[in-house]
Amino acid sequence: MGLAPALQIRIMVRNRSAGDTSACWVVILLIGLLLWLAYGTVTGSAPLVITNAVSCTVLLILLATIAYFRGRQPRRTSPVSPSEGGSHVRIADRA
Repeated sequence: MGLAPALQIRIMVRNRSAGDTSACWVVILLIGLLLWLAYGTVTGSAPLVITNAVSCTVLLILLATIAYFRGRQPRRTSPVSPSEGGSHVRIADRA
């Protein structure tokens, strides 16, 4: 469970999109894992602390990846006439 979000990170990086991932779900899961981490710390249980620390770290990386890809705007294309040299050109190139 702790490393499972790493697969989601891999998919987001490959697709360059975080649209299919719920940040709300990640935050709720992170809160639960932080509670387990606190419980493991209070009881002195090393296995609980280690596994939940790894899980929290991976989820924080997942949240950062979601924020990164949601903050980026994809380059839009705009149709142009064939006399301008093609069927599509980036808007940034038209200036």
